[in-house]
Amino acid sequence: MKHLRKLTRTEKVFLKEQGLNPKEFLCERKDFESYTFYYISTGKLVTMRR
Repeated sequence: MKHLRKLTRTEKVFLKEQGLNPKEFLCERKDFESYTFYYISTGKLVTMRR
């Protein structure tokens, strides 16, 4: 697992559009096609296509 980072504005907007609460996530990886977020309450990685 890479270093976990706070979310940027565009990542927060993306999560809100998906119907999720950005306060529950940290950014683990940002690829060309996808985001990988760390879900704080469960401790699992979640990958989403952009």
